[in-house]
Amino acid sequence: MISQSNFGPTAESINAALDAANPHKRRQIEQRFSDSYVSIKAAIERGVTRKEILAILASQGLKMCSAKFKKLMANEASHRGETQAQEVNP
Repeated sequence: MISQSNFGPTAESINAALDAANPHKRRQIEQRFSDSYVSIKAAIERGVTRKEILAILASQGLKMCSAKFKKLMANEASHRGETQAQEVNP
């Protein structure tokens, strides 16, 4: 009988390595932003400024510039089928 180790990694070890791999940092940021979108939108509706929202996001590991924030808001609104993301006070 031939040892399986002679043929390289097993499917199980390949699958385990793929399952343990982390997504690209950009994708992680996009996913975390998406997960928080409802709360972000609620904060905007309550009149929280963009500057304060960006500071809160940065304190939670989601540091971004205002332009990136606007882009993520627009992308998420579009993805959710919303007509337009509400404008945030500077």
